[in-house]
Amino acid sequence: MAKLFYVGAPPLSALLETDALAALRNAGRAEDHAAGDLLYRRGESDCSMVFIDSGEIELGNFDTAGKFQPTARFGAGYCFGESAMLSGLARTFSARAVTASSVVSCDAECYRVVVAEHPAIAAAVTHVMAQRLQLLLEFVDDLRTQPFNVQLAKALLNVSGNHEFEAAVAAGTEELAVMLGASPVAVTQALGRLERERLVLRTPDGVRVHDRGLLTQWIQRRTARAPVMAADAGPAEMPRAQ
Repeated sequence: MAKLFYVGAPPLSALLETDALAALRNAGRAEDHAAGDLLYRRGESDCSMVFIDSGEIELGNFDTAGKFQPTARFGAGYCFGESAMLSGLARTFSARAVTASSVVSCDAECYRVVVAEHPAIAAAVTHVMAQRLQLLLEFVDDLRTQPFNVQLAKALLNVSGNHEFEAAVAAGTEELAVMLGASPVAVTQALGRLERERLVLRTPDGVRVHDRGLLTQWIQRRTARAPVMAADAGPAEMPRAQ
C-alpha cells in the first residue's frame, strides 16, 4: 500500500484490544463502497471518523479540471477523519474508495458513547492524532527550510515503510510531485541525483530505496537533523487509559 503523503501513525487496530475494536465496529455505521465511490467531499460538515475494515481509501482534492489529486492512502485497520469529528470543522479533503471497501463511520455522538465504555479508544485515537500532527509539523518545516532533494529523500523514507534495508515505494514521479507540491521535472531531477549517489533506483513500478540506513545518513549530513519517523514511537509508547 502506497501512502502518498505519509501522515504518520500506526493503524488504529494495532492500538486496540479485541473487545474495544469490536465495540467501535458495533457502535458505528457500517458502509460498503465500490471502487471509485466518494465517501464524502471537501467542505461537508457531516463529519465522522472512518475506520477501514477492508479495502483502501484515498484522501485528496479535485483540481480545477475535475481530476482527483490524492494526498494519502489508507488500508485496512487505519482510521481517518478523526480531526474533523472532534473539531466540528468542515472536511478539508474528499475521500474516495480505491478498491471495494468496507468501513465503519462514527460521528461525535457515537464516539462519545463508545469511549465512555471503552476509554482505550480515546487514548488510541489521541495517539494517532498526536503522531500525525508531529510529523505534519516536521513536513511543513521541511518545506520552509530544506532543499528539495532532502525533502524528497525524507518523503521516500517515510513512504517506504519500516524496512531496515531495501524497500520499494509504489509511487511514480507524478504522485511524488503531488505529495510534495512540486513539479514532475523537479522530482525527476532530484531522483536523478539520489540515483547517481546509488541511494535509490527508479523502476517502472516506482522507486526502490537501496538502504534506508544509508539514506538516513545522507539526510543527516545535509541537514544536521535526524529524520523523525513514525516508527520511532510505536504502539508500546501509547499511554494506556486507566
